[in-house]
Amino acid sequence: MHCEAAGNYVWRNVVIGGGGFVSGIEYHPAVEGLMYARTDVGGVYRRDVPDGPWIPLNDSLGGLDNEFMLQGVLSMALDQTDVNRVYLACGQYTADWAPAACFMASTNRGATWRRTPLPFKLGGNENGRGTGERLAVDPRDGARLFLGTTRDGLWRSVDRGEHWSRMEGFTPAGTTFVRCDPAQPGVLYVGAAQATGGTLWKSLDGGNTWAAVSGQPDGLIALQSAFGNEGELYLTFSNSLGPNGATVGAVWKLDAGGAWTNLQVPGEQSGFGGLSTSPKVPGRILISTLDRWGPKDDVYRSDDGGKTWVSILLKGTLDFSSAPWSGSLTPHWITDVEMDPFHPERASFVTGYGIFSTSGLGNPAGPPVWKFDNRGLEETVVSGVVSPAMGPPLVSTIGDFDGFRHDDLTVSPPAGRHAPSDGSNQSLDGAGLAPQVLARLHGATGSLSKDGGRTWKVLPSAPPAAADGRISVSADGARLLWCGKEGMPYVSSDEGTTWTAAKGCPAGKLSAAADRVAPLAFAVYDPGTGGVFVSKDGGEIFLAADEKLPPGGTGIEAVPGQRGHFWLTAWKGGLWHSVNGARSFRQVASVEYSYQIGFGKAEKDGGYPAIYLYGRIKGVNGIFRSDNGGATWVRINDDAHQFGGINDLTGDPRVPGRVYLATGGRGVVYGEPAAK
Repeated sequence: MHCEAAGNYVWRNVVIGGGGFVSGIEYHPAVEGLMYARTDVGGVYRRDVPDGPWIPLNDSLGGLDNEFMLQGVLSMALDQTDVNRVYLACGQYTADWAPAACFMASTNRGATWRRTPLPFKLGGNENGRGTGERLAVDPRDGARLFLGTTRDGLWRSVDRGEHWSRMEGFTPAGTTFVRCDPAQPGVLYVGAAQATGGTLWKSLDGGNTWAAVSGQPDGLIALQSAFGNEGELYLTFSNSLGPNGATVGAVWKLDAGGAWTNLQVPGEQSGFGGLSTSPKVPGRILISTLDRWGPKDDVYRSDDGGKTWVSILLKGTLDFSSAPWSGSLTPHWITDVEMDPFHPERASFVTGYGIFSTSGLGNPAGPPVWKFDNRGLEETVVSGVVSPAMGPPLVSTIGDFDGFRHDDLTVSPPAGRHAPSDGSNQSLDGAGLAPQVLARLHGATGSLSKDGGRTWKVLPSAPPAAADGRISVSADGARLLWCGKEGMPYVSSDEGTTWTAAKGCPAGKLSAAADRVAPLAFAVYDPGTGGVFVSKDGGEIFLAADEKLPPGGTGIEAVPGQRGHFWLTAWKGGLWHSVNGARSFRQVASVEYSYQIGFGKAEKDGGYPAIYLYGRIKGVNGIFRSDNGGATWVRINDDAHQFGGINDLTGDPRVPGRVYLATGGRGVVYGEPAAK
């Protein structure tokens, strides 16, 4: 057995359009049309021209060692002294189990990156992730960088981020932004993540000493900042870090002489998040409300330095044509709004599900049209993918927005997301001999489709104490086996009207699979003990298999068209294969780690289905394909195409070589052999 490297695959996104929280955006101040967007779980994107596609820049992050968590980007910074340099502060969580953060530097606008481990953790997917940029480059010295952290104070580098030292004079633990004064060398402002004790801090000596700015508002947190044309500093405030929990806020101006002015927005009682000033139009300011779900957040424009304000979102028009599913949502979590520094009529703002942009900011005929502007920006967290043998090429389930049926992989589905909608979906499966029958779980309930995911019917009932878990559909589509997140498996033979507890299976976080050919055969794997249990009567009675497998595995899957064939991904316990209905297994010696497995069209008619594996072979992490039942493997991705974490994968039963990846922040990615 051996593994061969191959770089002959082309990788693309299945088009959904948006779908995740874009936590910050930046127009480059020195390059017309150049723009960057950061996300909380999907890395950073670049756009080179207005209305052009967004280009993902962090697909090299991934593998099997929690590196995918670096796709949570807390902050980014652009170097005005070298327009090709981009810097990122990466890390999703600050919990004990989370990996340390990483500083990433690029000298070619994100095409490649240098990584520097950091001695702390960052919360790129925690509260406060949508505040102002915590990473800043000294506008006079591109080698000098400043980084405000989630809970570990303020840090400085004098060698473009290769080494960092903590600035002990800054005493607050958490930060919200770092801002270098462009008109005064050595003057810095930092937002502290605290509502008392001073939320705005200032240094006059390049960061050696610090003091809270006198006269500032108390009881609120400064979230965003921007300098005006006369050296004044504008700030938005809220009573929480956001993006949730903001109920009270304010907008203030600090003039060059140290005087504060409350820029009141008539009628607004909400928190405020986004903030931008225009270098081309003196006095023009944009601000956004924060966490106002009803009717929706708003964006305000002022052309007189904040003396008067005009609503330009609630009174504007929203264009959802690029992604029809987004029309059912209202703009929320507007933590950032930015104006194009070269074209003041252009602006963009972020939401919890993507970016909106306009080119009519100064439209004298009325409020602007805001278009959903996410071509190429795919940030959904995908829980499951099925490629049926007939009907649509792909059906998916995702977090927050249910999932989609794709009849065309290049177009966001005109019908929108699955209905009925219930937010996050945890599991998806299809019947091996009845490919139009699909089932999905969402929360404590589930839905059944008999037309390939075009329409869905909510199951009449759910097993006792059911929540999340995994659903399996028998080969003929007549039975459903529901393994709850921590409970007993239950089976239904009447489309979810009644459920019967399976006998012979333990309770726990179980993985189950239906034989794709034998209608009454199911197999269940218990990752807690390594036990495997087999049913021949439709999931009502299970018997323990002949042997236990390694515990700690990730799941069991059945092979289309192959009666009794099951594969078990045992994680660091390797990969295991059964040809006798999961009664016994043999280990595939060449596979060291196995995390996800799926099956697609055989290389030759009548041959064994292609096997796709996310795992490790001969010390190499990657996506692998086998066309001979696991005897040999070919790596089909490379180090530049890892796509973060992979939650599920499947091959296409009708297109040779095509595989779909359900990623943890980059949507559905599919690969197929490059044309020769």
